[in-house]
Amino acid sequence: MKIVLDSQPIVFERTGVGRYVLNLLLALGKIDKSHEIIPFYFNFRRNFKEQYLWNDLKNFNPIEVQLIPGFLLHRLWLYCNLFPLETFVKEADIYHFPNYMIKPFIKGKCVITVHDLAFRRHPETLMPKNYRMLKKNFEKSIEKSDAIITVSEFSKKEFLEFYPNYSNPVHVTYNGIDDFFIDYFKDEHIQEVKIKYSLPTEYILHVGTIEPRKNLTHLLYVFKEILSYRPKLKLVFVGSKGWKSDEFHKVFEELKLQDHIHFIGFIKSDDLPYIYHLAKLFIFPSLYEGFGMPPLEAMACGTPVIASDIPVMEEILGDAAMLYNLNDSPKVWANKINDVLDNDKLIEKYSIKGQQHAKQFTWEQTAKKTLELYEKIF
Repeated sequence: MKIVLDSQPIVFERTGVGRYVLNLLLALGKIDKSHEIIPFYFNFRRNFKEQYLWNDLKNFNPIEVQLIPGFLLHRLWLYCNLFPLETFVKEADIYHFPNYMIKPFIKGKCVITVHDLAFRRHPETLMPKNYRMLKKNFEKSIEKSDAIITVSEFSKKEFLEFYPNYSNPVHVTYNGIDDFFIDYFKDEHIQEVKIKYSLPTEYILHVGTIEPRKNLTHLLYVFKEILSYRPKLKLVFVGSKGWKSDEFHKVFEELKLQDHIHFIGFIKSDDLPYIYHLAKLFIFPSLYEGFGMPPLEAMACGTPVIASDIPVMEEILGDAAMLYNLNDSPKVWANKINDVLDNDKLIEKYSIKGQQHAKQFTWEQTAKKTLELYEKIF
């Protein structure tokens, strides 16, 4: 079987979807030797420099297009089917599109991964151009698909609510996080990370893009309340500025938190597990997620997690995290967090419980279930 996996999300700054694609590819390469795997992506500006990752994967035949700017064809494909994938790739048996929308192809089975339905449930949280693109093209894409993958039961339920007439299989395949499993955190690297990122002595942490659906203005108000109990505590943000982050920064200024919050920005290095590990708590007050990798990553690193009680967090984190009512006031959240910080036994309990819980989410398992679906529809 010849499988083309649209790998464009690996080229740029890798957040959720990009990491999903790269880790799925690497795991498929490890568990399967009988099928040909073809990562396909445009790399006109040479942003992707990790071609060495394919070297030991004998069944991989990556196709990297460097001579054509990918954005030109992506724009063209929104309106017509000129230059289908067979222009670049010989005819394949399976085409897997891991980011909602397909690219034109002539023959073969089609799988689409749907990470969440934010563009239907909370359209106000998307950039207008992304919303328009999904609104115009998503239904056309799923009409041509032979199967859908969702990354949680919650996302499957959302998908079927909005598209009840979809008649092909919808499979749930959880994401993995095994690149965050570290048996031993080296003391010398701990010190290097502390110095490199100017980490405070004691901090709570959030990892993720600063954007409306992450509900981070709420976290700012919560932290302002916590400071009345713990004036030396710091809040660390890891992640890029996203769309509509102006409101977040306005509240940040109004609350005069400049001396109490540390912004690190986007990190793609091996340092991130150490930043998780050194945090007292990980806080994730998100309004809407399709899966939510950061809380599980924090758990894998031994950091207790406090998250909002939205359905997907209940599904993915279960009782291994402390889930707080999304509608409670910042003061209520702050009082609860302060109580946790005062309770070493509770912190130890959720550290151990979280690490055990996180072990079930591996990319190898994601790849096995994805491969089973390929074989089923072939």
